[in-house]
This record gives sequence, structure tokens and C-alpha cells, in this order.
Amino acid sequence: MPPRGAADIPSAWDHDDCGGTVGAVALDQLGQLAAATSTGGMWGKPPGRVGDTPIVGAGTYADAGAACSCTGQGESFARALAAFRAVTAGDADTVAAADEVLRLVREDHAGTGGLILLRRDGTWAARHNTNHMPHAYADLDGPIQVAITNPSR
Repeated sequence: MPPRGAADIPSAWDHDDCGGTVGAVALDQLGQLAAATSTGGMWGKPPGRVGDTPIVGAGTYADAGAACSCTGQGESFARALAAFRAVTAGDADTVAAADEVLRLVREDHAGTGGLILLRRDGTWAARHNTNHMPHAYADLDGPIQVAITNPSR
């Protein structure tokens, strides 16, 4: 089946209509953090379009205190510097920090999507304002936890 053209994209594009982004955040035994994101792309994207994934701080970011990987409408996440904001949210609760970034993406930049955020203390959040964002969590001391829906809207 050929890819859809720009005319085939709904005018109110919902991130749930596309997909394929794979993101990961990790905390090792030494307390070092890492984040990675591989984009699923966007149907009918204009030539030369660059989303948030290759822009450090937009779709992916990690420092000594936290790591974040984002998925969604790349332009909105890039304009908001979403991953950077989530990682550098200071003393904000992990879930509250993730929700605040998604609020900013949606209200200030008309975007939808989600993110995973992991702090050095091991607290984490997987939040989204779309219908679905499959995600999983694992550590050495417990079972793998998997969720498909849990919208934060």
C-alpha cells in the first residue's frame, strides 16, 4: 500500500493516527541516566521537515538528574523544548513535571503526544494527552510493568 499523501491527513491530526516512535530512558547501577528516541515519523510530511527527535532538548534529553523521551507532534514538542523542560523541572514531582510539559505542549503549541520521564532517585512517569501510549517499566527487583492506556488529560 502506498504512503498516504498530505491530502489524506485529517485536518485535526491526532498522534494516535500514526505512531511507531520508540523511546527509552534508563538509570544504571552507578546512577547514570540516558535517554534515546527513534521516531516513527509523520505521514505526508513536507520535504525537509525535521521533527523533535533529532533536536536535543526537544524530543530527547538527559542530564545527571533525569532523562526524558517524547513522542507526538514533533513541531510542538520542539517549540516547547519539551524533553529539556521535563528534565530540568527542579523539585517538581515527577508526574507533575511531566503533566506540566504536556500542558505547555497542548495549550501553547497545539500539540498532542506523550513522554516518559525518569529521575535519578528512580521515580518515573509515563504521561500522555493522546488516546494511547504503550509503555513498559522494568527494574532488577520486580516484574515488568506494561500499560497501554492511562491518559493524563
